[in-house]
Amino acid sequence: MEDHSAASGEGAGVPPPLPGAPDQALSPWLAIWVRPRAAMRRILDTDPRRGVVALMVVAALVGAASLAAEPKIAVLLRVPSSFLLSVAFVALPIWSIVGLYLFGFLIALTGRWLDGQGNAAAVRAALAWSRVPLIWGGLLAIPRLILASAPGADAGDLMQNPGAAMLQGLLGMLQLILGVWAIVVMLKCLGEAHRFSAWRALGAYVLAWLIVLAVPAVPLLAYGVYAILFST
Repeated sequence: MEDHSAASGEGAGVPPPLPGAPDQALSPWLAIWVRPRAAMRRILDTDPRRGVVALMVVAALVGAASLAAEPKIAVLLRVPSSFLLSVAFVALPIWSIVGLYLFGFLIALTGRWLDGQGNAAAVRAALAWSRVPLIWGGLLAIPRLILASAPGADAGDLMQNPGAAMLQGLLGMLQLILGVWAIVVMLKCLGEAHRFSAWRALGAYVLAWLIVLAVPAVPLLAYGVYAILFST
C-alpha cells in the first residue's frame, strides 16, 4: 500500500522533502539537478504550465546543436551536413511540441492505469522541466562545434590531432552522462506528477511508447492477415 498523502506528494519508499532544505531557496533550474521530486512539487504547486513549451523548444535546439557536433551522422545517413542540420533545427522543435502534448496525454493515461494521480498538465510539466540537465549539457556542444572543425578532431583520426580528438571524446562522454541523468530526473519528475515511485513512472512511460508503436502496427498486422487469408 502506497501513501498518497497530499502533504508529501511522494510514493512509497520515497522520502518527503526535508523542511527548510536548501532546494527550497534555489531556482528550479538548479534544484531539479539534486532534488528533482521536491523541485517538481514546487512547480506543480505554483504554475505547472510555466515555461513548458519554451523549455521543450530550447531543449530541441540544443539537441540540434549537439547533432552539428557529430559530423559522422551526416556521413552515416549519406546526406549533406547542411541539409541534416537545416532539417534538425526545424523538425526537432516542431516534434518537441507535438511529442510534449502527445506523451503528456498518454503518460497521464497510462499513469492512471498504475494508480497515478497526475493530469496531462502535470505530466507535461514533468517532461519539460526534466529537460533542464540536457539544456545545461548543451553548453558542451559549443566547444564540440569548435573542435569539430579542427583538423583531426574526428575520433577516428587520432594521429592528426590527438589532443582535439581526445577532448572531443571527453566532452561527448560528459554529454552522454548528462543524458542518462536527464532520464533519471524525468522518471523522478513523472513519479512526482503522479505521486508514485520512479519505477512506476518508468512503467507508465514504457506503456505510452507501446501505445505509440502499436498504432501503425495494427493496420499493418491487419493487412498482413488479410493478405494471407485472401491471397490467391
